[in-house]
Amino acid sequence: MTRLVEKDVKDIDKTLKDYDDFFKRQTGCYMCEIACRAAGITEILPGYKIAVVPSTTGEGIISGFSESVCAILKHCTLDAFVTSRCDVDGIYEAIQKGADMIFSADDDRFIAFGTAVRAVAENGICTGEGFAEALLCSMRDQSRKVLILGASSVGRAAAGYLAEKKVPVDMYDTNADVLKNACAGERLIEKLSSSPVLKKYTYIYDATTSGDFITEKDVSAETVIAAPGMPRGITEKACEIATVIHNPLELGVITMYYVCAKQMYLKEREMGIR
Repeated sequence: MTRLVEKDVKDIDKTLKDYDDFFKRQTGCYMCEIACRAAGITEILPGYKIAVVPSTTGEGIISGFSESVCAILKHCTLDAFVTSRCDVDGIYEAIQKGADMIFSADDDRFIAFGTAVRAVAENGICTGEGFAEALLCSMRDQSRKVLILGASSVGRAAAGYLAEKKVPVDMYDTNADVLKNACAGERLIEKLSSSPVLKKYTYIYDATTSGDFITEKDVSAETVIAAPGMPRGITEKACEIATVIHNPLELGVITMYYVCAKQMYLKEREMGIR
């Protein structure tokens, strides 16, 4: 995953309600609703107890990260807590305290996993699909092509999700080798060999990690951009013109929970636990 910094997650707990109301005005749904749709949930799931375990691996703990993840989960009325210990000792504490699911991240990956049954959700994939669903809900015309910028795990997940929903996709990455290997064989995904003219697209998905490269000259009042990447790729002036769906952590975390919870529920039902 892209490593966030302290300022990216600062005050998330204080702004969640207001942001979720804003998000609904943009998409017509609250974040939990979008996440459930992205996870393909059609029935009420049991509530699971969640532990967020800080990790000291690599560059170490991002101040406020675990607390922000916990706050996001609690915003969805979920039972969540941050362990007092880190790493393996934190996992041990989580299990001792009865956690059904654990969230933890290092410099390379951010996952949620079940403690009693095999279930796992990865942030890049879940973020890609969650923002793709948010963009879908904001689209007036789903026959129009979506331009996906960036063929990372987030961009690939978004492209696959949109193609599965029968939405045509143009995909571009500055790294030709990465682009070549992305989403092979999917007929609704066209890979562009040259940099696209952004103004030609009404719907854009920015899965890059480049900041402020989409300017006011590239958008109109009809433009809708899903932008999970950090730093945000859209300038302030462009945001004043276009609809820009952007948050650094919130929607990805919520989608991770529901993707993992669905796997857990289905496996528990197969085992006769539910």
